[in-house]
Amino acid sequence: MFFQIILLFLYPHSKNLIESARTQNSKNRSNSIGDISDFHEFLTRNQRLYVDKTSFLKNFMQHDHEDDAHNVTVIIKPPGFGKTMLLSTVDYFLNLKNNASKDSSIAELNIMSTDIEAEVFRSTHMNRYPVVRISFASVNASNFSEAVQKISHLMSDVIQDFAYLLGEEQRLAFGPLLEGTGTTKSSAQEIAYSLRLLCSYIQRHHQIAPIILIDDYDAPLYFNYASDFYREMFMFMGLFLHGTLHESQMSKALVTGVTMVDFSKRYQYKVPFTSRYTGDDFGFTKEEVVTLLHRNGKDAGAYNILEENFGGYTFNDSYSTMLHPRGVVTYLATGAMDEITDVASKDLLKDLLKKRGLFPVLLVQHLLAGQIPSGHLEDDLNHPEIKEDICPFLLYLQKFGFATQDFKVPNLGVRRLLTEVVKGDGEGNIPDYFTMTDSLVRGDFESALPALKSYLDNPGDFFKQAFWSDPVEDKPKTLLSFYIGEILYGVELRYDTTAKFVHHKQGLDSIEMLPGGNYGVPIRVRMVETASPEGGWTKMKGKVAKLMTSAVPKNETEILVRYGKSFVDVCLRRFQGFADGNNQNSKDR
Repeated sequence: MFFQIILLFLYPHSKNLIESARTQNSKNRSNSIGDISDFHEFLTRNQRLYVDKTSFLKNFMQHDHEDDAHNVTVIIKPPGFGKTMLLSTVDYFLNLKNNASKDSSIAELNIMSTDIEAEVFRSTHMNRYPVVRISFASVNASNFSEAVQKISHLMSDVIQDFAYLLGEEQRLAFGPLLEGTGTTKSSAQEIAYSLRLLCSYIQRHHQIAPIILIDDYDAPLYFNYASDFYREMFMFMGLFLHGTLHESQMSKALVTGVTMVDFSKRYQYKVPFTSRYTGDDFGFTKEEVVTLLHRNGKDAGAYNILEENFGGYTFNDSYSTMLHPRGVVTYLATGAMDEITDVASKDLLKDLLKKRGLFPVLLVQHLLAGQIPSGHLEDDLNHPEIKEDICPFLLYLQKFGFATQDFKVPNLGVRRLLTEVVKGDGEGNIPDYFTMTDSLVRGDFESALPALKSYLDNPGDFFKQAFWSDPVEDKPKTLLSFYIGEILYGVELRYDTTAKFVHHKQGLDSIEMLPGGNYGVPIRVRMVETASPEGGWTKMKGKVAKLMTSAVPKNETEILVRYGKSFVDVCLRRFQGFADGNNQNSKDR
């Protein structure tokens, strides 16, 4: 019923989420071995920790298509799953600046084997292409002008890589971008045009179209998901990708990110993203980890420890259950168990859970308790919606590796991280969901009230506008009823009962949850709207609750939620019975 309620009551146009890419911003790097993303550097410094993924190269270059959509491949995986490393691998083996055939350190890799496909790759493609490579990982800005300036600097670096092609005429054609001095006047069209111009110069000089590698394409979007210039950033990236991938002279393009963004849904930009590769190219399989353990002198029994702390990841494009590469490599190198995600991803999670109200916190608490049932989410993500819509927020949790495809916590490493974040700041600002649930099922309503009030006082962007500003008749009441139902979902599961009823009557909603199993206290919550201001209700509250003494049995107690135009409050009173009317059994979530 969870997803049905979302679709019926809250989100008639269910949005898709995007996943964000691994950051390489130097301010957010821990300098651990797991953060080395250059293929050749990692291989030469830490060969015993390297997992061979070079078979990807054969698939990537195997087919050529006239349709540009088939020559652009997007890789979407959580942070720390080797996307940047693989991009670096592609660069090393395809870039004509390198000479991989003379490198003894790669002799034992799959791509250097006597396999027919590997031999065809080496004879046809290896080190035969100019490569244009750009990463958006560092585009985290406080305003749109600063973001564009950072992108201009990135483009300047790319152009300078091919300085040997540029005479005076060509330098003048690039204008201020060549010096990295672009501002907001350096539009996405101009930057994309400069990249297309560079590609034409490259093809003219080398007599072959370049390979284009774009890393962390969505970082400027998820970094700035809550900024007032997100729409400008979205349009900018859509125009840039459209102009670069649809109109440039290129042999192939490889794009990496954490989330999938469908630019064509909101603007008519043709950004040709396709993906033909299995998830086994990203993350570590059991066999790969066992091989790593043996190579590093570890007992094979250590695999269970690694799986428990770094495993459990499943993807739609793979039949394997994968382990987190950064976590595994860092553990083998240092023994540390805490490298499950990068700092930027953790900071984004903290921002969402500490600044966006308590409803996203409640969803993570449900996730930790195993209380989110499986449901299908589309892949497209409009990033600002993760702070105000349920489906996008859940998709964000999936894409960043905090939840599996079936909404389970993948491993102990993620569980430790989520538990740490939802504990709050130690000042009691985040309610203890599990203690509240325990109090309710014991009938200790007085102990549960503070947590209930905290949830109701600060629902965040998900609900606060709908509570008091939505003109649709009865929608605030319906949303409040849904929200309270989510707060009580742990009780419903503990009661192991289908006897949950929602009583609808004009001006009020009531939820009644009858116990099952060994539990004996019904949970009754009545929601009543009032025209009184908050001050007027406060004066009345004592009279409403004055009969609540130890003499009132818990079976005759109800939780009263009173809400007005600008407030919501909660107290206890004697149960007054439910009027006959529409009784809706709500056993499905």
